[in-house]
This record gives sequence, structure tokens and C-alpha cells, in this order.
Amino acid sequence: TNRIILPLYDGLNNLVGLKGRLMTKDLKDWEQKYLYMTRFNKSKYIFGLNKMYSMIQKQGYVVVFESEKSAMLAYEHGIGAASICGCKMSKCQVDILTRLNVKIILALDKDRSIDEIKSECDKFLPQVPVWYIYDKDNILDKKESPIDSWDKFKVLKNNNTYKFRKENDYE
Repeated sequence: TNRIILPLYDGLNNLVGLKGRLMTKDLKDWEQKYLYMTRFNKSKYIFGLNKMYSMIQKQGYVVVFESEKSAMLAYEHGIGAASICGCKMSKCQVDILTRLNVKIILALDKDRSIDEIKSECDKFLPQVPVWYIYDKDNILDKKESPIDSWDKFKVLKNNNTYKFRKENDYE
């Protein structure tokens, strides 16, 4: 069916689910890009923590992407990252990310508006250091993830990463 199967592991390296991803650029109306092969509650899951936890702790931040593919690309380039398996975080996912006790950098896909990005950032408590990557310079193509191109990601991370709250916003 032209799908790859992604094994989904929790932070303790236990297999908790299987997800199929259709490897087609143009989806037909009836096709699903992602298909869970097992019962799975993605709202309680962060992809990549089983492999990247120590890297995240060492670098002092986690880059949070929408897709598993993006987290894996980041890992290939030596960046500790995670995926929320969608564009909106659940309260449980926010809690898991907060407990990492590192700076959070949200790197959502190009098709997310600044209001959507800030709404996701606002789910964290004010004391949590949250940053976001926003492509205000139109570097990315439509629906592109910030890390689909390594060169584009470096530019975005260096020039288009913004702090969600300033220090005086905590008061």
C-alpha cells in the first residue's frame, strides 16, 4: 500500500503503538496520510523521547515538530527533538514536555498561522521557557516543515526563532 510503518515507543522504550504513513505526495480524497495500526492514544504521547531524551537534556532544549519524520530528520543532524504527532498539543503532551525541564522550541509546519503557533505556546505555564520558529520571511514552501531542508532550518533557527514571553511577562 506504499506505507511505511513507524513503531511508537514511550519514554521507557516500550512499544506502545504502530502507525502507518502513506508515502505519496498527492493524496486522493479518500486516502489517509496516517493510519494507526493499533489502538493508540496520541494525546498522551510524544514521539522520539525514547531515543532523544539524553540529547535533549545535554543540549538544554527540545525542538518540537508536528511529525515524526521531522523529529527523525532533526536527530540525523544531531538535534534533540520530539513530535506531537499533529498540530495541536494536548494537556498531557504539554505536561510531558514541561517535565523535561528544558527550553521548548515549537517548530510547526509552514501552514500554521502565527495565531495558531502562539495559541500552542500559551498552553505552557508562564514559568516555562517557550520559544517558537515562525517563517515570517517566507523561506519555506507551502505545508513544508521547518526541517524538511537542513539549510532552511539553520536559517530559521538562527534568524526566525522568537521568545514567546519576555521575562517581565511572568509578573
